[in-house]
Amino acid sequence: MPLRKKPMLSWKLLRVPILKFTSMNNISALDNLFSEHNLGSEPSAIALGFFDGVHRGHVALLNKTKELAQSRDLRPLVFTFKEHPSWLLTPTKRAKLLCTLEERLSIIKNMGLEPIAVPFDSEIASMAPADFVASILVNKLKATQVVVGYNYRFGRCAQGDVQMLQRLGVKFNFSTEVVAPFCLDNEIISSSLLRRLVEEGNLPKASRLWGRRYKVGGKIIHGRKVGRTLNIPTANIEVDSYLIKPPRGVFAAICSLKKSENDQVGKSFCLPGLAYWGNRPTFDCGRDVLEVFLLSEPGQFGPDELYGWHLEAELIEMVRGQIHFPNAEAFVSQVTKDKLKVQEIVAKL
Repeated sequence: MPLRKKPMLSWKLLRVPILKFTSMNNISALDNLFSEHNLGSEPSAIALGFFDGVHRGHVALLNKTKELAQSRDLRPLVFTFKEHPSWLLTPTKRAKLLCTLEERLSIIKNMGLEPIAVPFDSEIASMAPADFVASILVNKLKATQVVVGYNYRFGRCAQGDVQMLQRLGVKFNFSTEVVAPFCLDNEIISSSLLRRLVEEGNLPKASRLWGRRYKVGGKIIHGRKVGRTLNIPTANIEVDSYLIKPPRGVFAAICSLKKSENDQVGKSFCLPGLAYWGNRPTFDCGRDVLEVFLLSEPGQFGPDELYGWHLEAELIEMVRGQIHFPNAEAFVSQVTKDKLKVQEIVAKL
């Protein structure tokens, strides 16, 4: 089949379709939503998975999907879930995530594929594997090519595996491409491995395997302003609770600062910073917070002008663990040493 003369990405991706269902009328709800976003109007190559963090293994799978779509003149789709399945299936053991939904979809979209984010609810969770394939992949999304990882599971109680998917592909006339595990440093890269490395504080290894640095961020909010009284003004960041966190301590960071999370044209800055994650035992805070001490000035903007701005810190390396200092003077003395160490780390980048 000849390739299209127009670019593959000619569809209007003004917003990522995040599909919502609230009743037993899910099939008609899916029909309406897929129709609204012009899904199922042409044959597609579909990548399946959750893609938390979009690590090197995910990138290989997504690139394979895009390659197959281009070679066969298919629409490149990514079918994923908005919430991690564990949030519904094992609520007492909810998986902490490497990135937000918005970041995950943005990375996929910037790679040249069209993500479809569907809420993982009880009705989706109860679908038999064959029903999922027939009603969603085949009937609604017109799957001609399906691409999955070697350990992909699907359907009620994760009954479906790649062998079942291949058999269903023969039945419903679509090809199944199974992507082998991606290895680096003799380890299979997976989201669960990266989560463990982040929780252990092994950020250099996590970054190397991931293909990008671990980052955490959010809106700058008002704090107690204790740091300002000690000439160490910090930005207090509102962090999503469902994201994976490193151990409590101090980290060297590269920080991006902009007026809002989605601001693409306004003022923005990229600055070195000393990031702290912990519960500030010296000052009796009690709850965990993210604080960032910027080591360079953000232009002409003072601390009071940055409230409401969005700060994102890419953590490079852990400098030290959390310490309960006997007094404020000991705290300031240690932060001075931390600042020198952070500057040394950043200078090597």
